[in-house]
Amino acid sequence: MPRPTRTGTTTMSAIVWHKYVLLLLVLPLAAFLTYLFLTPQLPQSSSSRKSVIVQVTGHDFQWSFRYPGADGKLGTPDDVRLNRLLILPPNVDVTLLLTSEDYIYLFSLPPYGLREIAVPDLTHKLLCHTTTVKEFDLMVDPLCGFRFYHDEVMGHVSIAPLKDFNVWFGPSNSSNRRS
Repeated sequence: MPRPTRTGTTTMSAIVWHKYVLLLLVLPLAAFLTYLFLTPQLPQSSSSRKSVIVQVTGHDFQWSFRYPGADGKLGTPDDVRLNRLLILPPNVDVTLLLTSEDYIYLFSLPPYGLREIAVPDLTHKLLCHTTTVKEFDLMVDPLCGFRFYHDEVMGHVSIAPLKDFNVWFGPSNSSNRRS
């Protein structure tokens, strides 16, 4: 009578197999927890910190910026509008509401590590915290690949001293700040 043979796994192969499966489960979990707890987060906005909200709109290969007026709300007749010039005070939390009127544009603020696409009928929200007084250009980054069809600069950013920012956007200067 034939003797049955054992075709199952041995104890050693089961241990090795379980170690590999456990390793495949533990490594992604460890990577996720490392990302979750060791990645620097944006500072949480508190009521004591100053903040600025600006609507950024791309149109005709330039950026336009809209600030809340004296009532503090966007979309009202007293809003302040600037073309090609984004003025921000230092040491504030900034919320940029990014959209486009005609084409798809790329908006990028390299000093703050921000880069986002502006699409008609969509609004993207960008958050950053300004630090020191500085100025830089908002360069064209055409999606079509033909840079020579467009100007090199779509706008300019000025992180102005707080007293200059308040002179420009203060409530006492609401009549002559449109540009």
